[in-house]
Amino acid sequence: MSIGAKINQTSIGLIVLNEAGQVESCNRAVEELFGFEPAQIVGGDLSLLLVDSNEIGNLNFMEYFEQNALDTYLTVQMRSKDRAQFNSEVRLSRLGPEDEGRFLLNVLKLQRNMPDTFAH
Repeated sequence: MSIGAKINQTSIGLIVLNEAGQVESCNRAVEELFGFEPAQIVGGDLSLLLVDSNEIGNLNFMEYFEQNALDTYLTVQMRSKDRAQFNSEVRLSRLGPEDEGRFLLNVLKLQRNMPDTFAH
């Protein structure tokens, strides 16, 4: 089984982002979590999946994620295509040196409601 097939079988949403927060690619779990087919969000901005809030002050969401979710988990409020809101654990990781300026965002939908720590 190829690595691409294995990535598409996981239940954890995997989103590759550039440093501006644009979605470069994602796996099939993103479709199950958010209701968007990958082609509908690739090339778009990650903010499409985040709930609006003023909690991050003057930071854009990528700066906020870099400061608060880089190599650690953060609970965030996200939204699906049908605008339903849910809490998720996210973790941002830098890709390897050959992928400078690119990040991998792991998204795991929480099964129970948690207090919001971030809602963009």
